Amino acid sequence: PILMQRWGLGDFLANLSTGDIVVDPAPFMTVSTPDGVAASINAMMFGGEMPVRTRDALKTYLAGGTLNASRVRETLALAINSSTFQWY
Repeated sequence: PILMQRWGLGDFLANLSTGDIVVDPAPFMTVSTPDGVAASINAMMFGGEMPVRTRDALKTYLAGGTLNASRVRETLALAINSSTFQWY
């Protein structure tokens, strides 16, 4: 049950587009390639310490479809939900 709550929270946060808290995917898309988006997520959310395995999984997901704001939001949710991000 706790794992599902964590997944639900990550998805909820990444998909906020109105209200007091809004997640804007644009800063993560300054280099709009799978490598660029994954590097931005690594820098902004993981302090540059994202493991290669997590980064590769995110890049694979990003490359699996059209690279747009929705895909980046979904990738942010995956990053937030990853055990790497939840280490503490």
